Amino acid sequence: MTDPSLLAAVVASDRHYFELGARTEPLPGGVLLHLPGSAGVGAGTVVWVDEPNVVAKADDWVDAAATAAREAGAPVLRVYGLDPAGPAADRCRVGGLTPRQELAYVGRRPDGDGIELRPADGAAGRTARRVVAGAATAAPDGHPVDAEAYLVGEERRAESGALALFVAWDGGEPVAVVGTLQVGGLLRLKNLLVRPDRRREGIARRVTSTLLARADAEDRTLGTVALAGDHGERIYRSLGMAVAGEYTEWSLSLV
Repeated sequence: MTDPSLLAAVVASDRHYFELGARTEPLPGGVLLHLPGSAGVGAGTVVWVDEPNVVAKADDWVDAAATAAREAGAPVLRVYGLDPAGPAADRCRVGGLTPRQELAYVGRRPDGDGIELRPADGAAGRTARRVVAGAATAAPDGHPVDAEAYLVGEERRAESGALALFVAWDGGEPVAVVGTLQVGGLLRLKNLLVRPDRRREGIARRVTSTLLARADAEDRTLGTVALAGDHGERIYRSLGMAVAGEYTEWSLSLV
């Protein structure tokens, strides 16, 4: 299934997430979004392109974007808003950027056991999040990350009130963290990370099932993203979620 409106909603939710608490810096044809204090976190700084034709015509565009991201302390240049082919894509490839396809999965009906999700409020919530993710060496998107900087960055975004953070509990202990955003009729699942010693127990599937039930109760559609070929695809497909479409993340290591 492809659904342009739901794909657009998922992409819009990504941009909304990156804008939370961020400062903006204009770039030719787009904007750099940087969350202050997020040096060393890939998701802390991204470039969003609004005018691909401008990128296609600027010989030094990748260098300019990389310089801006590096000055913000970003370990990687991440660019969104460009197709995987065309003049702007060619410009990115020549500049050393690598594309990877992200699949937007959507669904409404829960299927399977859920799990208890508690809001990650106050000191207890912050402590539980660190029990889950404190030893992480990669963010949920797969990019290398400093765990504490990542956790603090998510908490800064949550201060806006738009991003809700939760901890999943099982057997009396915290086992996963996840966030949600509401964009129109979409409930966006964001940054699901399972505690390393509790992986391969079906916890990510149970968290997703719980959020599917929540979306259904709110008459919303749950949306999330998986890299093509990633294990997340198996989870979402097993829950009956369908692909609304795909879009491209371009990246270039800066370290």
